[in-house]
Amino acid sequence: MYQSKMKLNKTTEKVIISLLKAKGNKMDIWELSRKCGYLLDVIKSAELLKKVGAVKLENSTVTLTNKIKFPEYLVKNERPLNEVMRKYTAYRKRAVFSNDDYDQLSILPGAVYNKLAVMLKKNDLRNRDVLCMGDDDLFSVACSLTALPKSITIFEVDEKVIGFINKISRELPIPIKTVSLNLLKSLPKSYSGSFDVFVAEPPDTVKGTLLFVSRGIQALRKDGVFYLGMTEVTLNKKQWLEIEKTVLATGIALTDIIGDFEEYVIEGNELTWKGFEKLPKWVNKPAKKPWFVSTLFRGEVAGVKKPIKFSFKDVKKELITSLLP
Repeated sequence: MYQSKMKLNKTTEKVIISLLKAKGNKMDIWELSRKCGYLLDVIKSAELLKKVGAVKLENSTVTLTNKIKFPEYLVKNERPLNEVMRKYTAYRKRAVFSNDDYDQLSILPGAVYNKLAVMLKKNDLRNRDVLCMGDDDLFSVACSLTALPKSITIFEVDEKVIGFINKISRELPIPIKTVSLNLLKSLPKSYSGSFDVFVAEPPDTVKGTLLFVSRGIQALRKDGVFYLGMTEVTLNKKQWLEIEKTVLATGIALTDIIGDFEEYVIEGNELTWKGFEKLPKWVNKPAKKPWFVSTLFRGEVAGVKKPIKFSFKDVKKELITSLLP
């Protein structure tokens, strides 16, 4: 019989959660694989659960027969996302961060909702140690309001963001640990291999993106996951290819690429952005509605992690989103 302290692999966790949510606590193996991933891993998890007397296997169907003492974090009910977002929006109204020196441009609340929904579907919040790398959009607060992660940490360079989160942290279901950290400096060894998930909206430049990913991969555990926003608006296809090839060489598998996923706040100052002075003179009016969007990438460590092989010379110049040639 499972004990609450027993460690389960990710696929078995997904199988248990799916069965608990399913009508009659049963699903056929095909639907279960659609929800939980690689078919042979799902079968292995189902057979493991049968060994401990938790399920019955027959006619291609997995049925939960004994609600044994699963770990508490798996049987915990999810809070409705609408409720989470209502509380999140209230916090967000209390603080707006916009500092061009730190390339701050927050994603809209709708994008926060969408990203949380994907993370829930992928089982990347329950009992996870989550790292937010930069948090001007207060995504860490949204994660906390789900009451699902084991811990939440932010790496942030803006003391105003840190101050606000420290102020509200005690009000939240899961306190948020803030770390004042400039990613241009080496990651402290105490954070290496310490997180299950990292989330980042890096500067939309090649070196800026790879700097964030490099620090994030170093912070991940051997089976860790990342969520990364990357745009087509200021990065061309050659730059995308350079970023993707470099990331894949670290032992990361890209499991999901969802286009046009995250809308950003419109500030009406696009024409002052770095590099935008190169635009033709007839482009002389700012946007009237959200136009800057990013693609959401989900990556997962699929083998032995390898450090990013890339020259970060002059990376400081690429920490601001720009129209680089």
